[in-house]
Amino acid sequence: MSKTVLFFPGQASQYVGMGRDFYESSDEVRKLYALASDEMGADIARISFEGPSEELRRTRFTQPAILLHSLAVLTVLGDRLPEFHYACGHSLGEYGALAVTGAMTFEDAVRAVVRRAHLMEQACQDNPGTMAAIMGTMPIAIGYGAGGEARQPLGLCVVGGLVTSQLLTLYITPVYYLYLDKLARVIG
Repeated sequence: MSKTVLFFPGQASQYVGMGRDFYESSDEVRKLYALASDEMGADIARISFEGPSEELRRTRFTQPAILLHSLAVLTVLGDRLPEFHYACGHSLGEYGALAVTGAMTFEDAVRAVVRRAHLMEQACQDNPGTMAAIMGTMPIAIGYGAGGEARQPLGLCVVGGLVTSQLLTLYITPVYYLYLDKLARVIG
């Protein structure tokens, strides 16, 4: 028997104009955008729908915009959402998964992601660096876990990142871990 999984996108899946049709057709969607705008102190609907793309790519805007798009789809689908067995997300997408399963309200997911995006952008400003993702790598014989223990080869090697198949992620500056530490202190 097959299982249905809802998978929510992460950062870098944004594009100018995303979600406009849902926003224009639903009062509930507009309320989510208004909540995010109030929390951010910026008009996320304008940035999402009009750009410019350079502004939308900023972490503080792109993360709430992507989550809002996911929540807009779910809101418009309402009772027509197909039955699913699992929900998951790529990084930021985990908040959409938490919301669709009821582990968080849509509103709490928006508030959490606005705060997450602010902290991550601040960490990047405080610790300049970059990240590179290299697709289609050949299997590499050594990988290391968070505690430094050797792992079985998984078709890649990760330095300061998470393991996924066929992806080599290099965090030149360990910004993500700084963000996690700050977020843990904020939420206790």
